[in-house]
Amino acid sequence: MRLDGVWTAEVAVNNGWENAGLLILDKGRVTGGSNVYYTRGTYALTREGIEMALQIRFYGVTRTLLGECREEMAVELQGKRNKNIMYGRMTRKDKPRYSVAVRAIKQSDLASDYRSPTDGVFPFGVGSEAATTPEPNSLRRGRQSIHPESK
Repeated sequence: MRLDGVWTAEVAVNNGWENAGLLILDKGRVTGGSNVYYTRGTYALTREGIEMALQIRFYGVTRTLLGECREEMAVELQGKRNKNIMYGRMTRKDKPRYSVAVRAIKQSDLASDYRSPTDGVFPFGVGSEAATTPEPNSLRRGRQSIHPESK
């Protein structure tokens, strides 16, 4: 299984694993986030496994991560891969004594790795068959339903 793809990230908590968002790995780059943060950085395969250098930036409500409540921090991740699961430790770059166990589960290859079965037209209204998005004001006034079957 290729490393590039869409991965769900989880961090270890007292009673198991907690969803920590989504990571997209693409040719040595990492992009991702959740409903409270986004991250970007790089990854590389090593003899021991995988290494990532990430910058995490919270927006909205800032959460405590690795011993401190900050809007932004640099972290490193070192881990191993077993088929479609990566596991390891995420550590603060400036304070290595703070770390947490992490794992990521591969959910999909990248869209660029797929060939459309419908000769260039992608499902869900992407591409030349794109669905139109209603204007926010028309939705507020009830003029257009986002569910075509409802009236």
